[in-house]
Amino acid sequence: MPIELKPVPFPVTTAPMSAPCRQTIGFSLKGKVRRDDHGNAVWGVAIQSYSLEVLQNGNPTHASMSLDQIGLEIVPGGPDDDAAVELTIWRRNHPNDAKDPSWGFRGTVTALIVADLATDGFSVSPGGPVTVTRAGDPKYAGVFVTPLEPDSVPPQTVVVTLPPGRGLRFAGSLMVFGKRADGSIGPLASYDGTLSPDGQTFTTDGPVDLALSTADPSNELMVEVKALAEAPTGGSDLAFTVGDHAPVSVTVNVTDA
Repeated sequence: MPIELKPVPFPVTTAPMSAPCRQTIGFSLKGKVRRDDHGNAVWGVAIQSYSLEVLQNGNPTHASMSLDQIGLEIVPGGPDDDAAVELTIWRRNHPNDAKDPSWGFRGTVTALIVADLATDGFSVSPGGPVTVTRAGDPKYAGVFVTPLEPDSVPPQTVVVTLPPGRGLRFAGSLMVFGKRADGSIGPLASYDGTLSPDGQTFTTDGPVDLALSTADPSNELMVEVKALAEAPTGGSDLAFTVGDHAPVSVTVNVTDA
């Protein structure tokens, strides 16, 4: 089962020790979270790290601190969030000073979201690196899609994004490669798409039939890319997003002709 790890940092500005400090910060995941049979999101939250210092009258001190409470909870987020993390923290240097307003603390706390991701019955993994020459012929770059369940996989929208400022361009349609009826490996279908205004993102005009079957190991989604004459040499990554899966990167190396 694929998972996604999402750090959520909390900057703790000067907070009094006389009352709990509470903050709520929204977060969004790259992938689609899996839901259980009751429709609940399958995710959790834990403390990844924290660093807090004691203040007296607003100034750092070397006084020791005890930990009364530090809690994290996933709660509903804003309209642009998948959810939010609520942090509750209460630290005191001594019970007798619990209500003394001169004592406070500050620092950072980082929460870590651990989320099970939905597979939609298939996984996505990167293909091998691709090498193109400046002003040369286009080459195919792609990702493998592999069935995970015996049920049929519905068609998926595919989005491919080129890295900015690397002089790469799309040079054709999206192709689905896999095992054909005669047992050979070759193109199964071709799908046109629409380019973004800057030409860096290709989105299929309709859902793509991945042509997956548990009888076959995997198929490959591929696009042709080329390098402009002025493209800088070196490696960079383009990203395939298949349905609700997290983007998968494929390396494209540009060399001199």
